[in-house]
Amino acid sequence: MREFISPILVGVVHLMLNYLRSNSINKSLSMVCKKLLCGRRAYGSVDYVLVYDSLNIIITEANKQNINQGIIQNLLQQRASLDFLSNILVDYNLTGNKRKQMFDEVFRDVSSVPTYGIVSTGDIWVLTMCKRTDDGKTIVIPSKEIIIKLDGTEQQLKDSVQLLLSKLVYIVFIQIDKINQNESHNKRRRTMPSDMILRIEASMGNELIQEIENDKAEDDRDECESFDSDESESIDSDESESD
Repeated sequence: MREFISPILVGVVHLMLNYLRSNSINKSLSMVCKKLLCGRRAYGSVDYVLVYDSLNIIITEANKQNINQGIIQNLLQQRASLDFLSNILVDYNLTGNKRKQMFDEVFRDVSSVPTYGIVSTGDIWVLTMCKRTDDGKTIVIPSKEIIIKLDGTEQQLKDSVQLLLSKLVYIVFIQIDKINQNESHNKRRRTMPSDMILRIEASMGNELIQEIENDKAEDDRDECESFDSDESESIDSDESESD
C-alpha cells in the first residue's frame, strides 16, 4: 500500500515547493511519517502528515475491505490534532479550572473552521471534511472515491494520477487561504511568543481547511456521521490491518 501512497504525497510536496519558490513565498512544505498525536480524546501515531507552516494535513492508510473505518480513524486523528494545538496555545501558567476554561475557549476558536484529511488504500482515495455544528457536535463528510487505475492502460494511470494530484494540491491551497481568514486563530497565533510558534511549526499543528470537492452529488454522498465521545480512543492506524 505504501509503495503507492508515498510517491503521490512526494509529488504533492514537489509541486507545492515549486509553486512556493516560483512565487517567492518564504514557506516550506514537508512530509512526516508516523507522527505522534496526543489529544484529550484520542492519541497515537498517524501514517503521514503534510506540514505547511502550522498546518497539518493528515493522511490515513485504510484497509481496502473497510475504507469507512479509515475515515473514522482519520476524523479521530484530526480531532487529536486540534486538541494538540489548543493545548499548546493555552497559557502554561494556568492550572485547574482556569486552564480547562482557557482550553475550551481556544478549542472553540481553532475548531470553528472545518478541518480536512485524506484516506487512502493506495488505489482508492477519499477526502474528508470535518466540522463542528452549532450544537457542538462533530460531523464528517467524505468525498466520492478517487480511483487510481493501476490495472488500466498507461494513459489511464497517468490521467488518474494527474487528477488525484490536482485535488490534493488544491487541498493545500484552500486550507492555507481559509486558515488565514480565521481571525480568532490568527489573533492567537500573532500574540504567541516566537519560541512557542516555532514549537508548533516544528511539532504538530492545527486544522486543515478546504471546501471538499463539492461534486454536486448530494444523493450519492453518505449521510454525515456524528462522532462525539468523552472516552479517549486510540488513533493508531496500525490497529486495523492494511493490505
